[in-house]
Amino acid sequence: MLFSFHRVAIALALFSCSFALSGQYALPAAKLAVIPVEEMPAQNNDQLYAAELAARAPGRPDHFAVPIPVKIRPTTHGAWTEESGTAIWRTRISSPGAKTLNLGFSEFLLPTGATLDIFSRSGHLGPYSAADNEVHRQLWTPVIDGDELLLELRVPTSQKKKVQLFLTFVHHDFFGVNKVFSGSCNLDVICGEANGYGIVENYRDIIRSVARITIGGSLCTGFLVNNVNEDGRPLFMTANHCGIGPGNAASVVAYWNYENSVCREPDSPESGGTGNGSLGTTNSGMVYLAGFAPSDVTLLELEDPINPAADVYFAGWSAAAAVPQDTLIGIHHPSGHEKRISFSFQNPYRAAYLGDADPAGNHLEIPGWDIGTTEGGSSGSPIFDRFKRVRGQLHGGFASCTNDDLDSYGYFHVSWDGGGTPASRIKDYLDPCGTGTLTMDGLDARQLNRILTAPDYCASSCVSEAFRFPFDLGKDFPAGTNLSVPASATGLTATLSTTTAAGGDRVELLVVPDADLSSGTYTVTVRAAGGGFTDDLSFSIDLRVDQAAGPIPQSPENGAADVPVENVDFSWAATSLALGYELELASSVDFTTVLESIMTTNNSFTYSGILAGGEQYFWRVRTITVCAPGEWSVTTFTTINTACDRFQAQDLPVEISFTGMPQVAVNVEVGNEFLVEEME
Repeated sequence: MLFSFHRVAIALALFSCSFALSGQYALPAAKLAVIPVEEMPAQNNDQLYAAELAARAPGRPDHFAVPIPVKIRPTTHGAWTEESGTAIWRTRISSPGAKTLNLGFSEFLLPTGATLDIFSRSGHLGPYSAADNEVHRQLWTPVIDGDELLLELRVPTSQKKKVQLFLTFVHHDFFGVNKVFSGSCNLDVICGEANGYGIVENYRDIIRSVARITIGGSLCTGFLVNNVNEDGRPLFMTANHCGIGPGNAASVVAYWNYENSVCREPDSPESGGTGNGSLGTTNSGMVYLAGFAPSDVTLLELEDPINPAADVYFAGWSAAAAVPQDTLIGIHHPSGHEKRISFSFQNPYRAAYLGDADPAGNHLEIPGWDIGTTEGGSSGSPIFDRFKRVRGQLHGGFASCTNDDLDSYGYFHVSWDGGGTPASRIKDYLDPCGTGTLTMDGLDARQLNRILTAPDYCASSCVSEAFRFPFDLGKDFPAGTNLSVPASATGLTATLSTTTAAGGDRVELLVVPDADLSSGTYTVTVRAAGGGFTDDLSFSIDLRVDQAAGPIPQSPENGAADVPVENVDFSWAATSLALGYELELASSVDFTTVLESIMTTNNSFTYSGILAGGEQYFWRVRTITVCAPGEWSVTTFTTINTACDRFQAQDLPVEISFTGMPQVAVNVEVGNEFLVEEME
């Protein structure tokens, strides 16, 4: 929805009090009054909220704000001043009646020494600096209470021209996303044994994997997931229907540990009311990795390191096909409210989305909840089995505090292979070395300072090549930590760039294969011991010596006849470890007359040229690997004989007259020649 925008050049003194800029100082009302204010067009909160409620349905994310397009730059808006070699730009953003505001900068690039702060009467965002510059040059802020903001940019005067700042969206919150109400039957995650809910104590770790997220003016839930390398890579899953893609992933903001500080008894007025959770621990900006609509999954990665104040947990998972039984645990932010936990003791089943039971269904359906429920805003939240492993993420359902109805989760097992490509499946990121692991336990971020991690854990190459693996020591390892290679496959020589190191250091492992080593997968393990703890890190090496076998041609098959002369489709069986394929099409058996030669990463190709009819052709394909190309698979086929094609006239019947009417030319095609006969 688009809205008009107008600018008020100079604001009047709207406030009798000062506008707080920080805990240390405030801007006097007199100075505030001369700062230009950009006033947004009026919004009707009641109408917007009524329209939102009418539009809500299962499988649709909740919306809490409308985007107002603007075009605000320091060069065209606001006011500049200078103090002791520092240029200061200020402007005010006002959207009367907004419950919260959040901003979208489509250009954000600050030079070293510059800072941007955003203030409201109730809070402060920032300071943002050059450390927040991203490759895509965008910045999307968390929500902040209030309907007016003050933006303050400070930059060394000498660096002023290097500032790139372009505010293009102001999101006007029409119902108060930070003061929402949820169903009173929900259970706060802070509740536990002391409150009669001892079952929650078993899940304190996985609770820390879940976050509330906003995407501009939309609301969902998401969660961190562990990967087979267990290196703390910040992989984040949510629902596909939350609408996150490559174009807007930078606008995703995660809010960690948004929880009530006390246990509100379920079904009490307090449980459904406004809580006291803090939204101060956030991460802004993510990168889109993969998505698959049939199982409603989206996989993202945080752009920046996880906020250290978040104290997060990377959830374990299971990609097994077997349906989990017994206790199921849902952790979510209903209606964007403080984090809640729900339990179902009813056996789930596979089905299509909100459909009947189907053993091949792409969703996992929860028949009902025994403790708590889910709501809008819970979309994308994880469902855990009794082993604390994620089995899917919430797509939608009919469950509420007033019924015992079902919820439908996109099934993790289906998302694993997804649509068969890296952009449509999650296994490439959760098992990046292709180990075949289908079950993974969680990882506590607190452990990352006491383990070894690496940018890459696996490599594929030829035997003649050496391998270099850099790896890092967690920060808790003391100086003088001993490093060794306790395990190395026969035929590999492994050495370290140093045998002692300290936390935070990067060390390199050099692996040299013997010249006579055969093809296969080999493992080298590095060990660090110091400070009272030890960690092993294994690297996998896939060596290729033998020439790859030729792919098996599928179409046209060998000896095929009557193949069309146009748009011929070629396909072959995909081969393992292929980086790509090379295909050639020729009219001679020795391939001296090549009609087409292509390189492709797909196992299919459509020839756009036109072949002669009734002729024999030859095509061959081979696998491209990290070593030399593989063997050719050669196939022959014959095209259809177009000389004998029959043609049906499209303008019959034609009346032929012998009584002086104009001549009619009748064309008859025979083979490739035309006979023209004139009749009178």
